[in-house]
Amino acid sequence: MKTITFFNNKGGVGKTTTSVNIAGVLSVMMGKRVLFVDLDGQANGTLLIGAEEEEISTTIFDVLLNGVPITEAIGKSSVEGLDVVKGSKLIYRGSDRLAQIGENEFKLRDSISDVYSEYDYVIIDCPSDINSVTRNALTACDACVIPIMLDRLSLKGFSEVVGEVVDIVNNYNSTLANIFVLANAFDQTSPDEANILKQWSENAPYPLLPVIKKTKWAKKSQFLNCPVVAKYKNIPFSKNLFEVAETLINNIEI
Repeated sequence: MKTITFFNNKGGVGKTTTSVNIAGVLSVMMGKRVLFVDLDGQANGTLLIGAEEEEISTTIFDVLLNGVPITEAIGKSSVEGLDVVKGSKLIYRGSDRLAQIGENEFKLRDSISDVYSEYDYVIIDCPSDINSVTRNALTACDACVIPIMLDRLSLKGFSEVVGEVVDIVNNYNSTLANIFVLANAFDQTSPDEANILKQWSENAPYPLLPVIKKTKWAKKSQFLNCPVVAKYKNIPFSKNLFEVAETLINNIEI
């Protein structure tokens, strides 16, 4: 089992939409057993992936703060083979409580270990923040994907994101050797974005995954209540996502 965390402390970079759809590609197009863990207090990933609220009463808050086994928090999504641990708005204030627990950074990692043989991949969607919940996600993962937008404002805070990842590697997760950058919503008609992408390709501190091209399907997928590949496997957006997922898993070190 490999655990992949999608992390950026800046909102609006397509983190949740991308993590949900990559989870969908792994499940629908690659036949993998996937667990999606929604750590974001907005719980948008839970909604986008089509988790039935009434069928999942236990959330990630209960797992991290109340000691509930993760097996009791796993519910079904709208896709066969893709399970979910639901997010909760309680996690916002729960992060402060979590920070007061001894060795709290390892809570999620230890919980996920209970289902090691049940899944091929765990996909974690982080909150757009740097706190004890985020540190749990980075401590638990084998690979970290940092989604970015190709604009100056998005790139401005990248050094802070890198700093947090490096801190986790140095203090809690020395095996996190797989860190990737993912450019989202690339506008192929924009010379400015093309120039930024070229600079990143030449100077990025971490490997660049294939870019996700700008498309109406990224936004439309938010209204499907399932990963886009579950309904539209053959559209260019799904093929683009498959290329990203394939490159990602092929480059995660064993």
